[in-house]
Amino acid sequence: MSQITKILNIYDSDGTISDSTRNVEIENILNLNGGTVNITGSGSTAATSSQVWYNSSNAELARMLDSGGLAIGINSLTGGFAAAARFRADASVSADYTNTAVLDQTYANTSNNTNTSTTLTTRLYKTSTYNTSEMKAAFIQARNDGTGSMNYICGTESMLWSIGSATITSAFSTSARAQIQAGTITNFGGIDVSFQEVAGGTITNMIGVLVRTPTNVTGGTITNTYGVLVQDNTIGTNDYGFVSAGQASNGLGTTTPSANAILDLQSTTKAFKLPRMNVTEAGALTAEDSMMIYVTNTDATFPTIGAYCRENGAWVKH
Repeated sequence: MSQITKILNIYDSDGTISDSTRNVEIENILNLNGGTVNITGSGSTAATSSQVWYNSSNAELARMLDSGGLAIGINSLTGGFAAAARFRADASVSADYTNTAVLDQTYANTSNNTNTSTTLTTRLYKTSTYNTSEMKAAFIQARNDGTGSMNYICGTESMLWSIGSATITSAFSTSARAQIQAGTITNFGGIDVSFQEVAGGTITNMIGVLVRTPTNVTGGTITNTYGVLVQDNTIGTNDYGFVSAGQASNGLGTTTPSANAILDLQSTTKAFKLPRMNVTEAGALTAEDSMMIYVTNTDATFPTIGAYCRENGAWVKH
């Protein structure tokens, strides 16, 4: 028996191979070259494996496939929802806060810099000239097949946690960026929200974006709180801050706007304020009937200060 096979504990005490399936032709598979262990598999596809790891109970833990893929907790890269080319990890857990995988990185820069530090990067490149339906650099799914109740389920949760005394200009738990250098894109944006109610079930509220009531449990100082903030967006031919397509009812100050109103404003402490401008600014408008403004000085068109409405091609004081 060679020294290598003794170290690897491939043989039983009587000198026979313990598992011929996983230790085929060991002397022909294992070679030492300059301190490097070269293990050659019996094929070049995912149908065969070059290495398989077992625990003391002979339960398989992981295997390296001859295609170059690593499977942990499963004996192949296929099956279930999707197939993997290089890595797949399957786990069945019953304890709370138990993860299939954890990536924990400490960033300890040694000098001031303007670099970016990331724990995980996923990239998807398309290099062919053939058409493709969809490309997704990452796909994350949370699936419930049980019947028990739960308070919350989500596909992705991102948490930002800052406990140091550093000064941070912008801090967001999620940042969505879209960049284009060439080509033609019809719809270009940061976040795409789709509703899919496939085969029944009861849904009370379908919500595209939910901004929850903020909490300030430690007594910190917050200057401005925005549910949604759209900064100056004036780079296109037509610039829109917010658009609601179709005839859906929109509400401010209410979660149940009138079904007969395109916009329902409700408040007992605040009023609706018209755009305020001087007569020069008002005269420069591309005016349309039903527009409303509040002018702050006077001229021949706007003889008194106050609210005006565009009616039949003219500004009418109200």
